[in-house]
Amino acid sequence: MENPRAIGLPALVLGVLTVGSSASELLGASAAWTSPGGVGNIAGLIGGLALTLIGVAVLQQWGEFAID
Repeated sequence: MENPRAIGLPALVLGVLTVGSSASELLGASAAWTSPGGVGNIAGLIGGLALTLIGVAVLQQWGEFAID
């Protein structure tokens, strides 16, 4: 991985956008979280958090993402 920013930055941005969209839907929803839309938003929130963490790990070169 020659340029970690080329990989980490898009994952970080997409993760933050996904978290923001899913969280705003969950916080503003009047429907139950067990409805199909609520479950989809919870899945989007978890996926967005995972993408954000991967993006940060690549940018900070943590663990197996470190350049030798």
